[in-house]
Amino acid sequence: MMSDNSLAQQYTYTDLQHSVDELVGKYGLEKAVQMLKIFSQNTQIKVTNPRRLKLITDYVVAECAEIFDVNEQQLSSSTIREYREARMACYHLLSKYTGSSYARIGQRFGWEYHNVFYFYHKCEEILSLPGYYKNFIKMYNALEASTINFISKLN
Repeated sequence: MMSDNSLAQQYTYTDLQHSVDELVGKYGLEKAVQMLKIFSQNTQIKVTNPRRLKLITDYVVAECAEIFDVNEQQLSSSTIREYREARMACYHLLSKYTGSSYARIGQRFGWEYHNVFYFYHKCEEILSLPGYYKNFIKMYNALEASTINFISKLN
């Protein structure tokens, strides 16, 4: 897990090189280069592939429920703050990494597009204020890292 100090950490090229070395060590040079190309050229999965979209959506929802420590069955419907925050993280990551419309994301959760739109932008605002929302950002970052890892394995 990330410490509170890591939220404000400034990364250097040495950190980048160390991370690239870890990536190469874990996946091999060829796969590491493929992953870097995928993420530098296009971090979104094409929405035209409905199976991949469903797979990513199901993964993000399940992983979100685990990381945010909420019940996956109630994630779509509960109005409790913890559930709203977890849903908000899902909305943001699904839009960011799949390019899905707010309406399409809303369908998955049983909400209208304007709800998704509102919470997407609310999440953007929260992410811009790391000092005030440390716990949310820590969980969001864990979910994002897990999502990126999952998407990289699909490609």
